[in-house]
Amino acid sequence: MPYFLAPMVCLVLAATEWWRYFRPTPASPWIVTAIAVLMASYSAMRLIQLRPRIRNLRLGMEGEKAVGQSLEELRAIGATIFHDVPADGFNVDHVVVSRNGIFVIETKTCRKPKGPGATVTYDGVKVLVNGREPDRDPIWQVRGNAAWVQKLLKESTGKPYPARPVVLFPGWYVETVAANAHDKVWVLNPRCLSSFIQNENVDLPAEDVSLAAFHLSRYIRSKP
Repeated sequence: MPYFLAPMVCLVLAATEWWRYFRPTPASPWIVTAIAVLMASYSAMRLIQLRPRIRNLRLGMEGEKAVGQSLEELRAIGATIFHDVPADGFNVDHVVVSRNGIFVIETKTCRKPKGPGATVTYDGVKVLVNGREPDRDPIWQVRGNAAWVQKLLKESTGKPYPARPVVLFPGWYVETVAANAHDKVWVLNPRCLSSFIQNENVDLPAEDVSLAAFHLSRYIRSKP
């Protein structure tokens, strides 16, 4: 829209000046004032409409920053990190390939209500964000993402690679309300991610880790 409006304003002003050049008349600011009022009103309306989207974008950026800091800790222990992996009609937020296993990560940024007590609870089956189920089930989503990564690696390497699904809620206190809730899917605050991965009871051979990282990297490079 700015690329359209800016030339139009300049053309209107230029046409006004040419009109005054060929037909000298007393200054009359009414036309320019009317244009200015219309543009200012339109811009104000659009900014009001865009405020929720801007807030959501800022929230998403802050969440990805928190997750990125946690993932950088894993690079220090030799993990390979892949971001925004293109899949079949969707994207996988992050994939971690390490000696401790392969982890498929989905980031969920939700605005926290004011006041204490805002909590994400997980019982091993479903997630409640401040007592409510999200519009889209993150457990179902991340398990589907992990299954896709497993299938991709199986087809490209010929080896079965188990992938751990992980859902991260930046900025939230995550409470696990069942003893075995994390057996299949982890639901965590990003600050806990590094310690969870390093404590995982898995030890992949170095050659298998390199093979998985190579094939994932080649797949990503092959995408337009």
